[in-house]
Amino acid sequence: MPENTAQLFILEGSLVPLRKAGLDDWTPSRPLGGWLMTYGKIGADGTVIPTVDREGHVVEAAREIGHIDWKPYIKGGRWNDTHDEDTIVGIPTSLQFHGVESEMAKSHGKIGFFTEGHLLDRHDPRSWEGLVDEDGNPRTPSSKEFRRADHFWNLANLLKGTPRPIGLSAHGKMLVTPDEKIIWARVNHGAVCELPINPDATLEILAEGAGMIPLHEILAKSVNANTLAAVTPEDLEGSAAHVPDEKHGDKGELIALIMERYFLSRPEAVLWIKNHLNRHGATT
Repeated sequence: MPENTAQLFILEGSLVPLRKAGLDDWTPSRPLGGWLMTYGKIGADGTVIPTVDREGHVVEAAREIGHIDWKPYIKGGRWNDTHDEDTIVGIPTSLQFHGVESEMAKSHGKIGFFTEGHLLDRHDPRSWEGLVDEDGNPRTPSSKEFRRADHFWNLANLLKGTPRPIGLSAHGKMLVTPDEKIIWARVNHGAVCELPINPDATLEILAEGAGMIPLHEILAKSVNANTLAAVTPEDLEGSAAHVPDEKHGDKGELIALIMERYFLSRPEAVLWIKNHLNRHGATT
């Protein structure tokens, strides 16, 4: 663990391509892009509101370039399965910082580090080029790794266009102050997961054939009642205790519950409730 006085790693410029030159003419079949580490959200008035993650931390180090050591991620980082270093499901190909003036930051309403990459595809050997064993020899992914990559790709497609995509959590070490601020970090890998610790750390499918397109051209996701209904939270959907009707208490409490548990805005939570009511034939 570093001392508070600081080892700083500065990215030269804002974009670090991680893809090998020999793959420039190759388009991955499972391209993903997402926010690996963020400091906060951009409010309607342009101010930045620090994000508090599920463990009570604020990633102060992601506020600007220079406080995160990205060397391990850039040189040989991998995407693993929910922080399981023995199960690799994807490979990153680029890393970019987006500050408050970035068009992409404004579009997504977040500031921090955005990364692109792809999941393994058993039908495309190029998708695991660069993967090696403990001795440094090229290796083919295991059946479990292919299976888990398939799982995340299918899930990413299911959640496409909704406010609850899969996530990408930073995997490495961090330095935390007594007031729960992460002021330094070393990132070795990314962890693809269903629900990341940082609610802003979302991972989504890139536009078809996007590959290494300029990141500012990636459009922010849109949310509507139909796409939101496709991913009704199972524990809420399956429990009669949460059915929003007069018999089960105040709807405001339900809205607050959904917002807190699934990191949704109030309008998104209300949309979910409306769909829930419609499907169950309830009245508003």
